[in-house]
Amino acid sequence: MIDNYRFFTGILAFVLIAGFLNPVFAQITDPSLGQDVGSSQLATQSLNSNNQQCATIISWDGATQRGGDLAVGGGGILQYGDLQTQLLNNGVGILPGIAGGSLSAATLSGVDVFYFGDSSHILIASEATALNNFIQSGGSLIVESDSTNQAPANTAFSALGLGNRVGAPSGGNVGGTFENVITPTTVGPLGDFRGQSFDGSVANDLDDTGHTLVAQNTVPLKTWVEYSVGSGQVLGLGDPYGFNLFSADNNDEAIVNFVLGNHCVDVVGGEFLPIDSTALILAGAQTNAIWIMSALAVIGSIAFGALYVSSKKN
Repeated sequence: MIDNYRFFTGILAFVLIAGFLNPVFAQITDPSLGQDVGSSQLATQSLNSNNQQCATIISWDGATQRGGDLAVGGGGILQYGDLQTQLLNNGVGILPGIAGGSLSAATLSGVDVFYFGDSSHILIASEATALNNFIQSGGSLIVESDSTNQAPANTAFSALGLGNRVGAPSGGNVGGTFENVITPTTVGPLGDFRGQSFDGSVANDLDDTGHTLVAQNTVPLKTWVEYSVGSGQVLGLGDPYGFNLFSADNNDEAIVNFVLGNHCVDVVGGEFLPIDSTALILAGAQTNAIWIMSALAVIGSIAFGALYVSSKKN
């Protein structure tokens, strides 16, 4: 009887240990799993542990937008060097900018996000069509406006069927606060900015009717708004918040959150995970299958042991 007991308990212990360790190893060996939203910076680092690029962005070229080509960056206060660095450090590739008048399906091919920086360029009909098709099919748009010129940004909104969303400016050089609402901009791998401040100057008021207000300045004006259009997403900015001038106060991080939240990460079970449906499904199925098989093995071992002991008694 002692030998039977040792045999049975040995099998049971082995199965229990294997059942416990296998799911643990499944998590440990896949660095993209298990990054908690509360430790959001870790999620971003895991995206780029192998220098992987998760999205591609393109802007107007240096001759078309005031801050210059996003791909060039630059250290001036009215340039995009800090934003460029944040994007590159978080797995977003940046293509050379597009000249005004040449926005098309071809120039947007392979692109995830179009950055419509503060510009004097008015979209022509063919550009409006290309932009609308791009957003409708799942692309994203970040469109800046400036207090001295609302028309260019409004041509982008109008191209998407949103009408003229950029209103008149008001107030002085003020920043504001992000709303207590969860959006890709406010909560993402670079931080939770709900209730946090952003920097700004004289800004335009954006119409958020039917869409999501992300932040207001202290005037108050609605200066950060997210719009859903078809399968795509738009972040409207009432000021050139991507400029280096404003980079010290959550502006760049919130903009990069928008990019990552729409093209690089999903929130699954309270965690930020890379957008890779196949990998996530397989990983989840693998872990569940291990637990199920381990449970069945334990049940089978108990049944086998009981039968074995019973047969010896008989």
